[in-house]
Amino acid sequence: MSQEVTERARLEAIDLTRAFGEHYALIEVNAQWRAGEVCALLGPNGAGKSTLLCLLSTLMAASEGEVILEGVTLSRQSAAELRGKIGFVGHQTMVYGALTALENLRFFAQLYHCWPAGVHGDIDAEDQWLMESIRDVGLEQAAGRVTSGFSRGMSQRLTLARALLPDPAVLLLDEPFTGLDRAGIDSLCQLISDARDRGTTVIMSSHDLETTARLADRALVLKRGRVQAFEELNREVSLSELYLRSAV
Repeated sequence: MSQEVTERARLEAIDLTRAFGEHYALIEVNAQWRAGEVCALLGPNGAGKSTLLCLLSTLMAASEGEVILEGVTLSRQSAAELRGKIGFVGHQTMVYGALTALENLRFFAQLYHCWPAGVHGDIDAEDQWLMESIRDVGLEQAAGRVTSGFSRGMSQRLTLARALLPDPAVLLLDEPFTGLDRAGIDSLCQLISDARDRGTTVIMSSHDLETTARLADRALVLKRGRVQAFEELNREVSLSELYLRSAV
């Protein structure tokens, strides 16, 4: 890893290991991510991609090693404080089906205390701010609908809006394009690009290599729980080339 990356690292994994009984899903993963970059997370099924994202999101504890966010080691004591800086979109959308889209976002805004200055306490201002997030993901016509009737794609959009709500320092995406039509994919790509431009660190796992290649600056390749490659993407090194290496 270059000295430049070390100095600019926002998020770090140090000897990160996760075991499930006698099975090791991750083995001594070391990586650093910078502010304002999109990193593609590649590897075959079972490589450890989802496990790594869960560890980075604080939703799962490491068996060994540590995760450091902005100089603070993630632990049981620090996780609650730092969780508001981490946006996560996983396989499970984790939206509350009995609530409307607007009510879901209001709940998470309260949970993470992420209201902009001068907004909290003014119901009309709060709703206006939340509706901006809903419009950003193309759900303005469904803001008042109970989410139990949402399609997978609609729930995925709402999950993304929830993840972006606190303007997180780190955005973790596990197969974010699942269930989205082309318009939804294009909209998500724009939101990811906008987040990167604001300085967000984005780490995303996706089997949609063509779409991911439009966004990624670097790629981390996992195979059988170990880092196989971590490289800048350029004309000489393509996303598909790195993915093919992991399949060998």
